[in-house]
Amino acid sequence: MATCSRARAGTLQACDLAAVVVQDSIKVVKEADKVVKEADKMMKEADKVVKEAAQSMEDAHKAAEEARGAAEEAHQTAAEAGETAREAGTLAARALSLSAVAVVVIVGSLQTLTFCPPVRSSIQMMGRAKSVILSAFGDVEVEGGGGTARAW
Repeated sequence: MATCSRARAGTLQACDLAAVVVQDSIKVVKEADKVVKEADKMMKEADKVVKEAAQSMEDAHKAAEEARGAAEEAHQTAAEAGETAREAGTLAARALSLSAVAVVVIVGSLQTLTFCPPVRSSIQMMGRAKSVILSAFGDVEVEGGGGTARAW
């Protein structure tokens, strides 16, 4: 019977140890469950962050496309403005050239007429202005004593 008692005592002791191991295992499983739940929360938060980042990247891409479109429009507008400025410059040069022709023709016409001395000295000053205009605008040509004038 002593052998049975020892066997029974050993079995009880083994059962007690097994119960402690089971209780510790339950605690470990509960802790693992908490860790899994916390990891799940973190994964959900990470998923939200990834979605927000993707949305931000999409918004940035759209903004970049809009900026590129605006830059292309600005470039086109600048090119059109440059062309308009060139045309305006050409027209201004033609107007200035025609004005010079008109002054040369008027001065040439006045020089062919006979006037009193004060008027004559004014006409001589205009004649000097005519020479300056002719030297400034090589594209103005006056033929004759006030007859024909051309501008290119």
